[in-house]
Amino acid sequence: MARALASFAGTDASVLDDLVQDVFFKVIEGLASYVPRRPFPNWLFTIALNTGRNHVRSRAREVCVD
Repeated sequence: MARALASFAGTDASVLDDLVQDVFFKVIEGLASYVPRRPFPNWLFTIALNTGRNHVRSRAREVCVD
């Protein structure tokens, strides 16, 4: 999971740490919506991908606003 998030974080290790922490919290918040019949790694990876994509979108907005 961290390797997938690293492509979104770039070279900044603190950003990667923040993204991993965000994924962890989202997993805990979303455990009630997890369907046990489906593979857990796929569910986790989807959360990580969406978190990384949201990070990139928010950074793009910050650049446009400045």
